[in-house]
Amino acid sequence: MSNQSRVLTLLMACWQSYVFCGCTRREENSLEQGNVSARSSTSATSTAEVDASQPPVDNTRPGERSLAFSPERDERTSVHASVSPMPSARHPIDTIPEGEDYHRALEAIEHGDVPIARQIAARLAAHPTYSPLARAIHAYESVHQDDYHSALQMAEELSTIPVMRREAYVIAGEVFQRKGQWMAALDAFQQALKEDPNCLRAHRWLAVLYYDTGAMRLATNHLRRVAELDSRDTRSLMLSGRIFADYEQFSDAIEDYQKVLQRELSIADEMAVRLELADALIHLRRLDEAQDVLSQCPTDLPATMALRASLAEAIGDLEMARDLAAEAFRRSPDNIKAQLILGRVLVAMEAWESAIEVLRQAVNSHPYDHRFRTLLGRSLISSGRDVEGKQEIARATELKDLFLQFADLHQEAIRHPHDANIRKTLAEYARRLGKMELAAAWERAAEALAAPSPSD
Repeated sequence: MSNQSRVLTLLMACWQSYVFCGCTRREENSLEQGNVSARSSTSATSTAEVDASQPPVDNTRPGERSLAFSPERDERTSVHASVSPMPSARHPIDTIPEGEDYHRALEAIEHGDVPIARQIAARLAAHPTYSPLARAIHAYESVHQDDYHSALQMAEELSTIPVMRREAYVIAGEVFQRKGQWMAALDAFQQALKEDPNCLRAHRWLAVLYYDTGAMRLATNHLRRVAELDSRDTRSLMLSGRIFADYEQFSDAIEDYQKVLQRELSIADEMAVRLELADALIHLRRLDEAQDVLSQCPTDLPATMALRASLAEAIGDLEMARDLAAEAFRRSPDNIKAQLILGRVLVAMEAWESAIEVLRQAVNSHPYDHRFRTLLGRSLISSGRDVEGKQEIARATELKDLFLQFADLHQEAIRHPHDANIRKTLAEYARRLGKMELAAAWERAAEALAAPSPSD
């Protein structure tokens, strides 16, 4: 017998012992105690508090925080780790050819190719050992057909088989997520990771759920783990980098952008990542590196021009910054970075009338952005129009205070991932800041967190 045959025979024996030892008993969920240590994301406060005429600099880091999710549905126990340690052993399903077929069937369901999934399920169902995989495929199909009752029934049956318990929890988690029962979904996916810390689907779903509930650091933890587990994945690192950049964690953003550039990307995605990487480098005043990254981007893109303007502003070449920003603005009037840099540079050069012309257009396009109103107010006052200028400054101060409160509430949402009321307040602040889509998202998050668990 060859070495390969011996290995397959051993795997078959291991699989059979998993299946038949689990058919007649059900394990009770164990109660575990633990902590999640997570750096809370920096609020947008540092950008808002810098004088609007100066380019932003990232010079703050947040402290340590613990975020908790209960592993039990009755929420009486403490938390699982947000990302489990990487074990050396792979899950049995992932070590056999039939497991590859199973995962291919799940991908087919996600892409709407149900016939392929059913063909694979039929082959697995006829196998004397691997038929539970066919049952799991049918359960996933039921989830995607919104037949949640059948999916949960099949998940319950699969949970009696130890090797299938990971799949049962993920199936249940997807059902709860689709029904808007986010806490139950979080519990289910955490239980899946308890069965297999390398469960890719659980990490993907937890990243989505933490993102949707405002627990951004936990979201980035799982996005990074997805990228570690799937070498083909690029979207997770791109999203993780953008989250870090949005919360001014520019060093972490740079790390993710650099990693994703080492993977196979479309031309459009590669350019997008390079531009975001250059922006983060400029914020950290790593100007030579930013210049090198921008040299690899098409020079005629308005987004490239805007970042070259930002770089010129950072090194003190205001005329070059003005010319580049003006050209980017001319080619793409909606490019907010070009508008901001051009307005900022014109104010720095005391070109008041030109600044007022640009900034009025910017305020009309972005009426809730306090930075443009601050610059416009300063320009109006400096040009002798005190009353109008003071009105713009007053409105800018009002919007800035609201913006800072909104940023602080985000931190509260991160520290209190179960609190629906905080998310309702965030929705209200988002509406007052003109962020209607974000307001709707926070409303959905509040409703989901307030929804009763399946045991209620």
